[in-house]
Amino acid sequence: MITDKEIKTYVTQIKNFLPIYSKKEIRYIKDLTDCLTEFAANNPNSTIEDIIEQHGSPLELVYNYMETYDTEQLIKKLSIRRTIKRIVVIFIILSFIALCTYTIFLYKAYKINNETVITETETVIKDEDNP
Repeated sequence: MITDKEIKTYVTQIKNFLPIYSKKEIRYIKDLTDCLTEFAANNPNSTIEDIIEQHGSPLELVYNYMETYDTEQLIKKLSIRRTIKRIVVIFIILSFIALCTYTIFLYKAYKINNETVITETETVIKDEDNP
């Protein structure tokens, strides 16, 4: 019997193989999940091997799905994805540099503050009667 966990694992493998993940792919994954759930309900004694035999391995499914894409459309989507990744990486690097700079500034301010704060004083008491 196929469990929901096995179906979820199968679908997750498909998601991992997809090079792009847009609304179209989300709809494809949802339809595929519904189809697999229906298959499992109609065939209660089936196993995950039956699903692979019926629908194909996750890699085969992704390969067949990606063949439906127009080459120019696929290149454009992959280019957009690459650009977004680069922007995110640059943002993370700049954030890290800003955090380091801010930390150094705070440390220097802390050191200056420690140098200017009086930590000990010396008090001399003179007796006016004894010169």
